[in-house]
Amino acid sequence: MEAVYTSFEKDVIKASEDCPILVDFWAEWCGPCRALGPVLEDLAGEADGAWRLVKVNVDKDQEAAQAYQVRGIPACKLFSKGRVIAEFTGALPKPQVKQWLDEHLPSADKDAIARVDALIEAGNLDQARSSLESCIQDAPDQMDFAIRLARLIFQEDSERALGLVESIEPGHSSFEDADAIRTLGRLASLTEPVESSNGWDLYVAGNVALGSADYATALDRWIETIQTGSREIDDDGPRRACIALFKLLGEGHEITQSRRRAFSSALF
Repeated sequence: MEAVYTSFEKDVIKASEDCPILVDFWAEWCGPCRALGPVLEDLAGEADGAWRLVKVNVDKDQEAAQAYQVRGIPACKLFSKGRVIAEFTGALPKPQVKQWLDEHLPSADKDAIARVDALIEAGNLDQARSSLESCIQDAPDQMDFAIRLARLIFQEDSERALGLVESIEPGHSSFEDADAIRTLGRLASLTEPVESSNGWDLYVAGNVALGSADYATALDRWIETIQTGSREIDDDGPRRACIALFKLLGEGHEITQSRRRAFSSALF
């Protein structure tokens, strides 16, 4: 719905404490504004109160436009809890605006994810896991919870980790992480050479190390497989294995950082 505008303080700042407010800074003489306006109004109607639209005519409320540094119109700013949390400028098509809203609108799930990420960043992994278990009980279809828990438990329970990411498909923001876990899950069970060659021996030695959570050795064996000219085995398996494990560990992990250069050198 579109809120009736009386004052910026009342209809935007204070109102955003209870409900996200999308402010459309516009002017009657602005062609792109007239194109974007109906799009925002349609989406606000479809939102059914999940967020509200406030239209601010910059010719009539120059003070608000200046306070929020509106230099081009249409300018849309999303307010929550009294502050701007996201914004865009220019007339966008409806699907793109909808995607932008889906990405930036606050929600209980997004708040929970932010808290979990903060726990992981601080190294409080047991607390993060406990929080994720509770979140998944409440929202079993929320894949952002599933992928985080899968990453945390892969070392001790790869089978459950694979089950958690099973339904994450291409197009989802966590697909690459899920695909990395699926790749590693398959490798952990591939512990016998398919062919008799030094390359396969090294490759499966890395897989065995993976299954034992000896990630440094796993990467060393896979990189050595590439260095010995056997990169092509298992459909580019050694390269894909390294990339998957780097993805699981994260770019900031000490094992990733200590093996990245050797991996890149082996490829080229």
